[in-house]
Amino acid sequence: DHEENDGDDETSHGDENDGTGDLESGDGHSGQEAGDEVGGRGARGGKGARGGKGGKGARGQASGAGDESSGSTDSVGSGSGGEESAADTYQQVMRILNGININANEPLKSRLINGLQSLKTDTINMVVNIQKFSRIKHCFGNLNHIVQLYAGDAVERNDYCKGTCLDTISNEFSGQMQELSARLNPCLQGGFY
Repeated sequence: DHEENDGDDETSHGDENDGTGDLESGDGHSGQEAGDEVGGRGARGGKGARGGKGGKGARGQASGAGDESSGSTDSVGSGSGGEESAADTYQQVMRILNGININANEPLKSRLINGLQSLKTDTINMVVNIQKFSRIKHCFGNLNHIVQLYAGDAVERNDYCKGTCLDTISNEFSGQMQELSARLNPCLQGGFY
């Protein structure tokens, strides 16, 4: 029928070459370095979601939402044992995206927030029809960490040039957010299967 993963193995980190692995920052930091920041809980342990077509479920990601007997209260249900919905996915993704804060002084902060907004908009557009958040949860494990690395770099470079390169730095940050969005896309496509 189906196998359940106890979360102790390393198969939940995108080891297979199916495009659903964690993001990696441009400086070589892996997704698990920062840990999964969704709701302050780790992504390991518990029972994973049931495999969909071809056995591609959440691959051991433990929100408990994929197992009807888990008793999870995190999922917004449709009345059938805690099934996930597109509305639940939207709410959880918004919680993650709205949790990303930019620590910078004005006027750089406003420009970085504008760049971050394009990542948020693109991401919401990609997840709007995904029913099971548990299938895409791993895609966001290190997103906040990567954005913080890019924002920190922008702040340092802006301080170094004493604000004279503000346009260049903010444009580069916007480009980095577009790259992150493009790298999220293949991972989020796994949520449709």
